[in-house]
Amino acid sequence: MKLPHRQRAALLSVLFAMAIVGFAAVAAMHTEGHKRDASMWVRHTMAVKNCLNSLSALVRRAESGERGFIATQDRRFLELSYETVAPQIEREIDDLRDLVADNSKQLTAIERVLPLIHERLELMRSRIQSVVEGRPEEALASLKGGHGLEIVRETTRAFDEMMSEEDRLYQQREQAYLSAAEALEIVFGFLFLAVAASGLFVLLTSERQLIALEAANENLQRAYEEVVKQSSERVKVEAQLRQAQKLEAMGQLTGGIAHDFNNMLAVIVSSLNILRRKLKSGEGDFHMLIGAAEEGADKAARLVRRLLAFSREQPLDPKVINVNDLVRGMSDILRRTTGSKIELETHLAEGLWETCLDAHELENALLNLAVNARDAMPNGGRLIVTTENATIDESYSAQNPGVQTGEYINLSVADTGEGMAPEVVARAFDPFFTTKPMGKGTGLGLSQVHGFVRQSNGHIKIYSERGLGTNVSILFPRFLGAIGSNSHPDGAELPLGTLDEVLLVVDDDPTALKLTALAARELGYTAEEAGGGYAAIEVLKAHPAINLLVTDVVMPDMDGAQLTREAVFRRHDLKVLYMTGFPRAMLLGQNIQVENVLTKPFTLQQFARAVRKVLDSPIKGPRR
Repeated sequence: MKLPHRQRAALLSVLFAMAIVGFAAVAAMHTEGHKRDASMWVRHTMAVKNCLNSLSALVRRAESGERGFIATQDRRFLELSYETVAPQIEREIDDLRDLVADNSKQLTAIERVLPLIHERLELMRSRIQSVVEGRPEEALASLKGGHGLEIVRETTRAFDEMMSEEDRLYQQREQAYLSAAEALEIVFGFLFLAVAASGLFVLLTSERQLIALEAANENLQRAYEEVVKQSSERVKVEAQLRQAQKLEAMGQLTGGIAHDFNNMLAVIVSSLNILRRKLKSGEGDFHMLIGAAEEGADKAARLVRRLLAFSREQPLDPKVINVNDLVRGMSDILRRTTGSKIELETHLAEGLWETCLDAHELENALLNLAVNARDAMPNGGRLIVTTENATIDESYSAQNPGVQTGEYINLSVADTGEGMAPEVVARAFDPFFTTKPMGKGTGLGLSQVHGFVRQSNGHIKIYSERGLGTNVSILFPRFLGAIGSNSHPDGAELPLGTLDEVLLVVDDDPTALKLTALAARELGYTAEEAGGGYAAIEVLKAHPAINLLVTDVVMPDMDGAQLTREAVFRRHDLKVLYMTGFPRAMLLGQNIQVENVLTKPFTLQQFARAVRKVLDSPIKGPRR
């Protein structure tokens, strides 16, 4: 049976359109497969480059620790040297071998550089051993001999050759990826044109062809939606990758903090264990052990404060200081940090006003800025630290929101380095933002400095130009109160209490409760104890002579704010001192008098002053 011409034309047009769609679908899948393969090889190349950068950074880290130990004989530098870094280098080399197993040229390069690295590590171990055995001049002679430098140069040359090979592979694979993407676009373009042409033919031949065209358009729409879906998924994957990079930076930071914290806890635990044994036997001098434990605890507390600086919530310990004295005291540290290729200059104003801030945090901020300046001057230069008195007028305040008019101390840190582009300056204080390569930094230093300055009611601003250098200017308010009014030397006499003054100590941690009550009795007070809010209410009912409630803020059954409301409802003249391990900023909005908060951990001196301050202060209005 022979079909009519119109029906035959319609059938042929439908078959033609279906053939085009099928061909285009096969071509699209084939091209998409090429694109995925090219993308995979691009990621593989990036992984090899990251591994090379990490290996190079580990070698430089070990060399820095070696030189620091030889120059200063400070055993803290040994944490950066042979014993710590050598296993990490071996793991990185194994990872690198696995990654380039398909590339004989790179495998040959690894086998060439491996003896150099081992020779350098052995030379490093030998020098460190010479210093440990009391022969520092032998280590210095070996260092000056230049053999290690030749090994470093040869190792660096090998790393550069491997990096160049990976750059070549990256460009080749990136081009393959782009070509696959362009081919995929061409296929989809051809698909669209072919379907449109067949649809036009159907419209010109018969109504049945119009139906076929609508079906083809629906298929095209579904294909387009699938492409959009895949593109959206790729965007999500890229966002997850960026988040993973941030988490990696946080992991590096957390690892360093955990390392330092474990060292501090080891000092505390060891000191207390030895002290317990000596107390049982009644022998020995306990002062050194107690001092070591106190020093470890103090370092741990300072470490937590530095970590909280990222969110500008660390509990600061402001005191009246002269910034000139602090800069003079840090000059030697700054010179050692920046190295011999960088010249340190200080221009300190005569008659500099005093300011009130945390000296330890200012030292950390100054050290952070010096390290950034050093990294911006790889070939040497000048680091210039300047102080001066400054008066901020309304014009400057209008141009710099957040700066109040008044008198300030201006501390500036300038370098003659590479400088920063405007878009980099705009993001310099963002956490995790850094222009340094992998292994060189996590982008948290300037964020910490910014948080400390703003929390100290100051202002920080960056002036920078490419090729001319960078100047970081920090303004701190001038201190106009009585000199020494907020200074409490640790050796000052403790303010004591009497047995007539009764304290109720409340804490859900049994050990913290016993120690705080013991501290109160040590200061001469009578102390009652309660392990929670409800127990504290019962103690208040039984002991009407209680003058001061000393309570933890966070407790499971009844928190400190709820306990205060219940207690003051029963005793209107009761005074309250809060204890907490959280930043004070987190207590805002909880109906807590922030000035009556003692931040954990605290010393006996701090506890004594806080208790005396609250007991001697008048009651401030209704607190219900």
